[in-house]
Amino acid sequence: MARREGKVLHYGFVIVAACMVISSVTMGFVFGCSGLFYAPVSSYFGVPQTQFVLYWSVMNLVLTFSLPVMGNLIVRVSRRVLLTACALLLGGCMAAMSLATQVWHFYLIGAVMGFAFSPFVYIVVPTFINDWFAKDVGFYIGLCMSFTGLVGMLFNPTLTQIINSSPEGWREGYRIIGLLIVVLTVPFTAFVLRDKPSDMGLKRYGEDEVGSDAGSADASSLGGVEAQVAYRSRSFKTVLAFGAIMALVQTINNYLPGFATSFAGTYPEIAAASGYVSSVALAGAIVGTLTLGIANNRSVRLGTLIICLTGIAGMALMLSSSGLLVAMLCGAFLFGYAYGGTGIETPLLTRTCFGSKDYAIINSRVSAAGSATAIVSALVWSMLADSSLGYAPIFAIGIVALVVSYALMRSSLAHAKELAESWQEG
Repeated sequence: MARREGKVLHYGFVIVAACMVISSVTMGFVFGCSGLFYAPVSSYFGVPQTQFVLYWSVMNLVLTFSLPVMGNLIVRVSRRVLLTACALLLGGCMAAMSLATQVWHFYLIGAVMGFAFSPFVYIVVPTFINDWFAKDVGFYIGLCMSFTGLVGMLFNPTLTQIINSSPEGWREGYRIIGLLIVVLTVPFTAFVLRDKPSDMGLKRYGEDEVGSDAGSADASSLGGVEAQVAYRSRSFKTVLAFGAIMALVQTINNYLPGFATSFAGTYPEIAAASGYVSSVALAGAIVGTLTLGIANNRSVRLGTLIICLTGIAGMALMLSSSGLLVAMLCGAFLFGYAYGGTGIETPLLTRTCFGSKDYAIINSRVSAAGSATAIVSALVWSMLADSSLGYAPIFAIGIVALVVSYALMRSSLAHAKELAESWQEG
């Protein structure tokens, strides 16, 4: 892929680098490291883990309601100011957890975290890539999202040692995470990011080269429909449903280690390898975000089809592994590959259907639906996993959901054609 326009490196690639750091640090520490604290903090306060982890549900609930608000703010105020404030607040919340003396303190902090974290989960990467690139959008979104698991891989061993160093080692762990979020993120939000190419007298990268392939994520980079028009369309309803299903499938990933552990009585070698199952799925996700981004540059239909096929194959293989560790690991990799793609497919379908004009606002609404679904689905999966039915229904529902998601994608693109008269060139 071309990296230069003329002889000067386009600033869009600096934006890509900044988004890679911002997303990997914020999502990596919040999603990738929070689980390290569940057992030690619960033990310190003498409460069940479910009582402590309730703060996570509070955070996600506030995040869900914050996404539409943040989607409107990010197009109306300086993004550098907004994201810097959110990064400082997020880091401050993580550090503030080290001061908690009661479990309910975590619930209060979690509520504030939900607002501060909301732009970094679903909004920053697709919004900036959409505004700075007119071509290869899928690839660059995938590239930025592929690094979100890196922080956990790098810092988890050290943080585990710090947390386990004393009964209150978790306090030091929270302080370190809070400091690292601020130190590693704020320089990029405050000094590197620029809202739009026009702020620097530039066009979006590849703007003069974009074609008009109706199935391509790049086809809708010039112009789009207004948010209020999109909300009234049938396409928006099917995109919402698609995003909800992608989020539902995403949450299954958290239950792969538990699924492997459930074989302790029959196939102990699989239970003993539960950590490897999780790591292999993470490796699949990294590969998936990169390669599926490239596939989506050609066609959103192709990207969704690959996600569905690999996800279905992965879950079916894990269900039928019959004690074969190799089959379990292959299934985990295939599912992880699809899992990596679920994070980029919804914003790309949204962009393809409604264009770039009010993309940040529309995408924030779609993301809120996905976030709400993730809260509910996680509770449902937990109840199923603890029931006599076990994990088989979880994977069965996941397989059906992926089949439905493909039909919803086709329906979304078909209904999007009805918006042709409302399309405004930009």
